Amino acid sequence: MQLEAHLSLHAKEKSLAFNISNKAFSSKSSYKTLKGGKQFSCLICKKAFSVKAKLKTHLRRHAGEKPFACVICNKAFTLKTYVKTHLRTHTREKPFSCDLCNKVFSYKSSLNTHVRVHTR
Repeated sequence: MQLEAHLSLHAKEKSLAFNISNKAFSSKSSYKTLKGGKQFSCLICKKAFSVKAKLKTHLRRHAGEKPFACVICNKAFTLKTYVKTHLRTHTREKPFSCDLCNKVFSYKSSLNTHVRVHTR
């Protein structure tokens, strides 16, 4: 019963922000892609973005640029949010918990993988 409620929450997420021409968008970025197209293109691989900042972040990958480093082990990352997530390996913080069995996880992706065991 809780799993059904959880899954319905995700179904609602797509329709929350934008509903135009009977199309639902889960984010402003998705909407902007339809509205204005992907105006910013990578000259190296031709991947296109609707937001200039996303292109800038993407270009770091080609350049091998990793300006954000972990203060504990100095591992470097392309995004500050990646460092924040990585820090959980040191702090053992587990902010994501399963609503069905209360098992806790450091990463949302691990929780999402785990939830599948309840649907078998």
